[in-house]
Amino acid sequence: MLWQNLISPYVLVLAVTFLLSAAAAASVHRASRLPAARFVFFMLLAILWQLLATIVIEIAPSPALRTAGAKALFAGSAVTVPFFLLFALDYSGFRRISLSWLLFIWAVPIATTGLAMTNEFHELIWRTAGADEGSRIFPKGPAFHVFTAYVVAGLLSSAVILFQFAMSLHGLFRRQIYTMILALFFPLTAFAVYLTGKKPLPGVNTTLISYALTALVIVWARGRHGILDLVPVARGQVVDSMEDGVLVVDLDGRIVDANPSFRSLAGLSGPVVGEPAAAVLERSNTLLEFLLGGEQKSELKLEHGGDRYFDARKESIHDSRGRELGFMILLHDITELRLAHEEIRKQQKELERQASTDGLTGVLNRRMAFSALSRDMAMAQRTRHPLSICFIDVDGLKRVNDTFGHHAGDDLIATTARILSESVRVSDAVCRIGGDEFLLIFPDAARPEAEQIVARILGRASDFNRARAALFSIEFSYGMEEYDPSSGVSPDALVERADQKMYQQKQERKRAKAEAIR
Repeated sequence: MLWQNLISPYVLVLAVTFLLSAAAAASVHRASRLPAARFVFFMLLAILWQLLATIVIEIAPSPALRTAGAKALFAGSAVTVPFFLLFALDYSGFRRISLSWLLFIWAVPIATTGLAMTNEFHELIWRTAGADEGSRIFPKGPAFHVFTAYVVAGLLSSAVILFQFAMSLHGLFRRQIYTMILALFFPLTAFAVYLTGKKPLPGVNTTLISYALTALVIVWARGRHGILDLVPVARGQVVDSMEDGVLVVDLDGRIVDANPSFRSLAGLSGPVVGEPAAAVLERSNTLLEFLLGGEQKSELKLEHGGDRYFDARKESIHDSRGRELGFMILLHDITELRLAHEEIRKQQKELERQASTDGLTGVLNRRMAFSALSRDMAMAQRTRHPLSICFIDVDGLKRVNDTFGHHAGDDLIATTARILSESVRVSDAVCRIGGDEFLLIFPDAARPEAEQIVARILGRASDFNRARAALFSIEFSYGMEEYDPSSGVSPDALVERADQKMYQQKQERKRAKAEAIR
């Protein structure tokens, strides 16, 4: 009898199904990187347990062994649906399942398992009365029907959760979810047939076979769609976790969505979906102006964004047919980028200043002096306005360096540059073109006016010398030259003429000092 049961077609089908389900469990356990896969693994273990228990029931030679197999079968059956429901919740992003929900999910399975283990005392799961001797199928008790209703509700809930999650996905990930829903089709169909009271395969546990088919579908989906390997992410989860603020508005100006970052930046609290965007944003004038304005891109500093700057973009939203559905506002924090750009601009200005000015005195250097003179000569030629220059040579720099050191010599040059800069007009240019040589450029000034400015410089130098505030006194020779636009003279030639006049003055001063000594 035992040998006949072992080689019966049904037992052979169960054995083959057991091996395939075991392969599926091993595949999920070894290869899956998705946290939710642990629930699928436990569900497959429960299916394996049920298959093993059913084989025991089929080959058992005594009623006691069949009863033990039935109890084991119910224990495995009780935990299969909870594990699949937990998989659906975890896979769909429900990361925070409260203790009360866990108790609700597991209450019926735990109670069913307890009743199955003690069925001989109450027969609420199955009844031995009315069963034929040697039968492997017993009449069902009331608790069994309650458990059946729980299983159907759990499977349907899993399907609904997965379907809603699929709506937020596209492409491969949506196909993954549809495959899992297909896997639920088999046990749902088996229970639907059971509820009708029909027995298409007398003596065969069609529900168990349906669970085995579910396992095979999962194995196929792993190879076909990478399910339990490639992690799906809902676009809603991505938007909610974004640091950028996102606001979606429909064509009627109502808010369709606003992620947490946008709500924080806009200072929003309470429900806003479905509300007019203009009314909701009335506390943020900056955002409201951007919302109602025609600009598609702007840089904003928000009232509730702290001391930070944001790149604001307004983009239209269209459906697959190109029809406009509304628009979306994106806020991206560019504070760090802005600060970096400001620092770069400061460095560029500093480099430009260093390239155009003299490091010791801060006035224009030789290169910029001739550039400025060329520009002013071109302007004077176009406008026929006067232009004068003054070539200055500081006296006694070598003597100060030799007597008091180079620091004193540097101080002499720097002090001279300061007096020159404080004495000229705003439009004039002070330039250091050599060690002790300066060039003054006087736009819109004929020679007499330029002479007045130089006289002011000489007066301030005399005041400095009388104050005896330094180890040195400031004296210099200079040569003036007025530019004649009709002469065609070059900037170098004009400076050379002023230099020659400065040299003549220096020689005259030396002769005068020599005669005074004699």
